[in-house]
Formats: sequence, structure tokens, C-alpha cells
Amino acid sequence: MESNDLKELPPSMGNFVNLEELNLSGNLFESDISASNLWYTLASIKKLKTLDLSRNILRGNKAKKNISFICIY
Repeated sequence: MESNDLKELPPSMGNFVNLEELNLSGNLFESDISASNLWYTLASIKKLKTLDLSRNILRGNKAKKNISFICIY
């Protein structure tokens, strides 16, 4: 899903319970309410081990939901 001008992920992405690697680099994710939804969706993918969010516009911590998420490289 690299370089597709994505601004958000569909909530149904959380159904990909066996997904282990996800490359979301080079998209249009921003630090706004959609970023909160992004973290919420990613946190529901329990087996995710590798996540690439480089080359997006994510800055700081503006998420409104309290979510724990760990990336293992």
C-alpha cells in the first residue's frame, strides 16, 4: 500500500488478523483525527510485526484514543 496517496485506512483492515508486515510509506497520513483512527485500526491487527510509516505527515501526539501499539523490527 506504499505511495498510494492514502489519507486513512478502512476500519475493515482490522480484520486482517494474520497480517505481519505493512508498508504504508509515502502516503498522506497526517496528525489529525484520521491519525487517531489509523492507530486504532493498526492496533487491532494483533500479529503486525513490521510497519513502515515513513514519508507521511505524522508529527507529535494528537490521538484522542488511548491505544497501545508496539512495532518490532
